[in-house]
Amino acid sequence: MKKVILFAGCPESGKTPIAYWLSQNLGLAIWSNDAVRTEVSEDYGWFLSSEDGRARYFSLRDERCGKLLESGKDFVLDASVDRTWTEKKKLLEQHGYEWLIISLDLSQEKLEHLYVETRYDAGLGEGWTAQLKSWIEDHAKFLEKHGAEVGLHIDDDNFRDRLRLSLEKVEEFVRGARQRDKVV
Repeated sequence: MKKVILFAGCPESGKTPIAYWLSQNLGLAIWSNDAVRTEVSEDYGWFLSSEDGRARYFSLRDERCGKLLESGKDFVLDASVDRTWTEKKKLLEQHGYEWLIISLDLSQEKLEHLYVETRYDAGLGEGWTAQLKSWIEDHAKFLEKHGAEVGLHIDDDNFRDRLRLSLEKVEEFVRGARQRDKVV
């Protein structure tokens, strides 16, 4: 069965480093929302400020994701499924994918520290803590509704070990899927 690794969590919670670590160490394709946003912003300027840019981003995002799903490759999705899991789950099921969700369940204090450390707060401008609270609420709602579908939780206590823990869990997931494929 085809496999995909997914993430749930707030922006800047550490999804991208884990995604690239898994891709590099397991030879998985990677699909990145950030890469598509960067490409569109180079063509249209900051895409959120332009209706044309937003439309181009969504079109390009959906087109690229569709091509990857049609290819049947195992991949890592470097994006959060917090607000889109129901739609993504249906799409993955339609294409015969099995998934593993890694959830980054960091406290507001830890996220604030990461935002300041990476200067992400400066990019959000004044009121960034209100935006962060909104993302934390979105993540909490996701966990409340879909937490049972999460295969690995990364929190403040195991954050330093996130790369190793993710690699171990994904290797276990891939081995399990391969064993089920042999039985069938």
